[in-house]
Amino acid sequence: MSEASFLAWLNSLVPKLIARNIYKKIKWPNGFICPYCGKDHHYKIACHYLYEYTQCKKQTSITAGTLFHGSKITLIQ
Repeated sequence: MSEASFLAWLNSLVPKLIARNIYKKIKWPNGFICPYCGKDHHYKIACHYLYEYTQCKKQTSITAGTLFHGSKITLIQ
């Protein structure tokens, strides 16, 4: 990968990460707590941007329950 293409990739990635962090803070202002079991223990499934609760094994995402859920519109558009 050339330096120019790496910088272009990095410049496209940074706004996505910032947008995800902003939406995460808006959706879960008091931290990430499971709506099913009430626990805050979870881990992130990186390849799908999913969070799975360690107690009940339910999965959710930042876009679940929002207008972005199932949409092809990205968080930064």
